[in-house]
Amino acid sequence: MNTNFIKHDSVISVSKALLVNKTLTELSLTHSNIKDESAAAIISAAIGIKKLCLGLNEFGDKSTDAALSLLKISRTITKLHLKIGRVRNKNLKTFLDGLADNTTVKELRLTSNKITDESAFPLGNMLKANKTLQKLNLSNSRLGNKSAKFIAEALETNTTLVELNLGKNQIGHEGAMFLYRALEINKTIALLDIEYNKYDDSTERIFKENEEMRKRVIVAYTSNKIASSHY
Repeated sequence: MNTNFIKHDSVISVSKALLVNKTLTELSLTHSNIKDESAAAIISAAIGIKKLCLGLNEFGDKSTDAALSLLKISRTITKLHLKIGRVRNKNLKTFLDGLADNTTVKELRLTSNKITDESAFPLGNMLKANKTLQKLNLSNSRLGNKSAKFIAEALETNTTLVELNLGKNQIGHEGAMFLYRALEINKTIALLDIEYNKYDDSTERIFKENEEMRKRVIVAYTSNKIASSHY
């Protein structure tokens, strides 16, 4: 049901069906013009769902609260694709704080959120505390050097995250070097995507001159036309 425009009445019907659902394990309503109240209804009813994708919709206070409740109640949810940061960073911080001690979500996509460096600190704290998350996609989220610094500090102690996508952000040379040094310590990260950021070819060369980094990091500065197929 991706890329549709679903009315509120239809969303309510879907949410009612989810409440009695015994078989459906995956639900994707990405880019469906779902508003805050409707998104909250879907999330609240998705207790038995394993993979829930609601990216590129409109999130606010109600849907953020519903997502927090889902994190606390659900024993099945393993993959989430949400768009929380678009409304206010307050909502994103609240969600990240709730994710810190979650023990079910293994894959989280927060792509195309207006996260920015304002949420860098709670983002770093979440990665330091969470012991379950294995894949995190934060591409196209306006993250800069400050965000890269907090993420890098978290990676120095995080031992569960395997894949991290920071592509299409605003990370410059300084931020890329924070991540470089973090990967020298962290041997768990198998794939770090930082292509299409704000560093230049000299930064790219530093990564590519290191054989280990070449295997673990997707790096291409903005003037390159190399596309990634990993995400």
